[in-house]
Amino acid sequence: MKKRWLFAQVEDFLFYDVWDNGRVNENVFAYSNRVGNEAAVVFYNNKYESASGWIKQSCEYAVKTGHGDEKVMTSRSISEGLGLSAEDDKYLIFRESRANLWYVRKSSDICRDGMFINLRGFECQVMLDVHQVSDTLDKKWSTLNNVLAGKGCANLEVEWEEIRYKELYAALSAFAGADFYKKGLAILKKPAAPQIKKFLDGAKKAALAFYQKADEFRAIDHKIFGESYKAPTAAAAKKSAEDQFKAFEKSFKKACKIAAAKKGAKDLSKAKNAADFVLYGESLNWTNPEILLSECAALSLAERAFAARWSLDRKLCEAMQAAGVEWKGQRDVLYRAFVLAKISGLDLAASKAKKAGKATSNPALALASLCCESADAVALSRANSFDNVVWFNKEELDRSLFLAAQNEFILGTNSDKDILAFYKLMAAAQEKAEYKCRALVEQFEPQKPKVKKAASKKAAASGAAKKAAASGTKKAATKKPAATKKVKAATKSAENKVIKKVAKTATKKAAATTKQSKAKPAAKTARALEKNKKALKKAGGREMAETTAKKAPAKKAAATKKPAAKKPAAKKATAAKKPAAKKTTTK
Repeated sequence: MKKRWLFAQVEDFLFYDVWDNGRVNENVFAYSNRVGNEAAVVFYNNKYESASGWIKQSCEYAVKTGHGDEKVMTSRSISEGLGLSAEDDKYLIFRESRANLWYVRKSSDICRDGMFINLRGFECQVMLDVHQVSDTLDKKWSTLNNVLAGKGCANLEVEWEEIRYKELYAALSAFAGADFYKKGLAILKKPAAPQIKKFLDGAKKAALAFYQKADEFRAIDHKIFGESYKAPTAAAAKKSAEDQFKAFEKSFKKACKIAAAKKGAKDLSKAKNAADFVLYGESLNWTNPEILLSECAALSLAERAFAARWSLDRKLCEAMQAAGVEWKGQRDVLYRAFVLAKISGLDLAASKAKKAGKATSNPALALASLCCESADAVALSRANSFDNVVWFNKEELDRSLFLAAQNEFILGTNSDKDILAFYKLMAAAQEKAEYKCRALVEQFEPQKPKVKKAASKKAAASGAAKKAAASGTKKAATKKPAATKKVKAATKSAENKVIKKVAKTATKKAAATTKQSKAKPAAKTARALEKNKKALKKAGGREMAETTAKKAPAKKAAATKKPAAKKPAAKKATAAKKPAAKKTTTK
């Protein structure tokens, strides 16, 4: 029911006949379905007897041609139904859900021969998570296909690691096996100098062999994945193994010193040394002696990042269980510690962490980015996105910050004082970030360089001078048209007002004289209006000249126009009265 959508569609649903020695086994039902890149295949044997056979071509089904009700019969192969390609580097991966086993098949084999099935009486097999993959640079899928030879496995990744790192794991087991944990944990309970020396002397030979083998696999991995690496000479490789064993000795002695204290601080912020800090974390079940012992062995690698790449956390946990250690979720803690080891060993001086300008030299930025914005952010801080913001889980990030500091205590490359100051710096930044991943990282990112004020002022002054020189000739020309536009607008508005007043007076007088004469007054009033317009234009021209000479604002120009416009109107009015008087006398 969890994948109901995968079986509900019909576009890619195909039903198959199971062929066995040239005949169809009617008791076996086989069908496939696909949605997008995910597919499923189902087999069921409806009889007591066991059944086996091949499926390749689907049963025929009707398809409309598009011409009315016309249909044609067609079929598709299993490779078409699952969306497979016959390229040589393609492999089909699927999981049988009832047995929960994973299988690998070569895609070209299925395209050519089909898929083989073997069922017991009334057995049902459901193949889920069916998808096609391309082979990797280290030939992962081709190797698994050849080694498994059709068999299933519980975990393809684990199976591949056991094949790929078989010799490395054998060397690790000889060094850090069940006896390593039994003897090492006994010493951590009651540390004493003679027992510590005896333990280290007894582990030296196997440890040197492991570190030397680790260097060999490190060179192989760098070469396969095209990573820059210079292979050491035989003498350099021997010295490298000895240096790694010395680091292991130093780490184990530091772990014994921590275990000897037997009492931690009441709070991490009040811790004064490594023992106070680590033992307080042990009281919170964030760490334990097995974790410390495992870190001593794995963090001494020349490149500590390979501890997580090689899944040493899984192999060391297997050794713990073989030694009878009580299981307390050590795998998750070790995985986190080994992932955090990617940035271990940097200079943790708090002042340098604040002032550093590059991520490579800024351990605070490196740790914040690793916990919040890397591919391992989910494991380290449970980073999750909500409402377009990525948030971290405070409790999980607290544990990761603690383990990062514990790694530094075990390695001993920084002083206890610097490690504690670094932890307080990260804890304060975490509180300030308010659960936001980006806000935590931003606090340690280098600030953008600021331009010097003197240089910026000079640039601004030179730019202003250039602009002034370019626009100096344009200022007068641009200002005058603006003034004339304002005066023109003012004069037009004044003209409109006067014309309206004249029109009103003219209409009143025309209405008074209509009783005396009806034929000619309209024409004469029109002539009077035209004369008034001409007079107004002349008056407006004089006012425009006066305002431009005085550079007066537009409002003042409009005010001076009103009294000048009234005089011509009065003259025109008196001139209009005389003809009216003559007309009455003639009558």
